[in-house]
Amino acid sequence: LNPFTTFLSEFFETGAIRDDDGRKARFDEIYDGLVRLVRGTPGPGAAPIADELVRTKSIVGGLIGLRWPGSLYEELEPQARFENSLYAIKNFFQALSLDKPTIIVLDDMQWLDADSRRAFEVLTRKLDNFPIMIIAAGRFHDDGSKPALVLDPDLPVREIALTSFDPATLEIYVARQLDGRPAEDLQAFIADKSQGNPFFIEQLCLYLRENGLIRRDGERVAMIGQ
Repeated sequence: LNPFTTFLSEFFETGAIRDDDGRKARFDEIYDGLVRLVRGTPGPGAAPIADELVRTKSIVGGLIGLRWPGSLYEELEPQARFENSLYAIKNFFQALSLDKPTIIVLDDMQWLDADSRRAFEVLTRKLDNFPIMIIAAGRFHDDGSKPALVLDPDLPVREIALTSFDPATLEIYVARQLDGRPAEDLQAFIADKSQGNPFFIEQLCLYLRENGLIRRDGERVAMIGQ
């Protein structure tokens, strides 16, 4: 659950606090403020969300390494603790969305661990009444397959696949990166090294610029020595 624990640690501002009592105090301050905010939100759906926040407080805290003797988190068996953690994560983001529309940005989803995949599956169930959007970006796997999340089947999904650039598109993209149309040799070099991958094209152009390996030749950009 690393993406979620990292986010929660930042949200509750506990990462930079050394002592356990200080971390708990900061967590209590922000968490209790969220509960009050949700309780003050109009609409019939707010009260159950607030009640669940109260019930699962020790579980959310447990996700970032906070422990309270005798708490619900400590009393649960490992499997029940995990399942409750998934639903606590879902309820937490629902609570945030009651204050303002919430966008969850997930990068490098091809590296996502199995527990986090399960968390996203639970999180996306029955979100009709909650303004939550997930933007997930990832790279194709080595076998060419696309990374994917298991989401609620009723959730509307839009997929944008960035495939390898064709030569014409590659030339336009390189021209934007280098502030000039690439000479034929330069374009061929970048196409060969990047295999048309947009990310690799960008990184390669940056490398060429930073290391002084290109020169302007009239309206075109060429490689040094070419």
